[in-house]
Amino acid sequence: MKNWILFLSLAICILVSGCASQGRESWGGKSYWMKDGIRVPSEQAQKEFFECRGPTWTKEGMTISEFKNDYGLCLEANAARDRHIQNTKLALGIGQILTFGFAPVSVACGVASMSIPSNRNYFERCMESKGYKPSEKLKTSEQCMKDKGYEWIEEK
Repeated sequence: MKNWILFLSLAICILVSGCASQGRESWGGKSYWMKDGIRVPSEQAQKEFFECRGPTWTKEGMTISEFKNDYGLCLEANAARDRHIQNTKLALGIGQILTFGFAPVSVACGVASMSIPSNRNYFERCMESKGYKPSEKLKTSEQCMKDKGYEWIEEK
């Protein structure tokens, strides 16, 4: 009986995760930058957009290479923390399902999974710990791109 419950719960999880990934694709259309009626490659558009926006974090006496290094380290740390949180929640959820017949352990796994801290503001805290502060933008990035001859296209 316990094997059937486990099999049924795993089948439901697989079905739900498959349906969720299929549904995400239909949330919105494609959007991209165009210049002179031609779709601009993503790498070029990102480079131009970064030049318009400038660094989103500033620190007195920073160099571009130092900023890129610190920014990349904080992005990696944020992604690693997010993976760790998701893996921990998954392990506790599976533990809760597997110990369904033994209520104290199952309840403990459920409570533990609800008490896992979120990944909220981790990237920002990392950048602030390295001495960066959010930069003030004088000109909007979108207007800068339009001034360079780009047009934002959104398909439905």
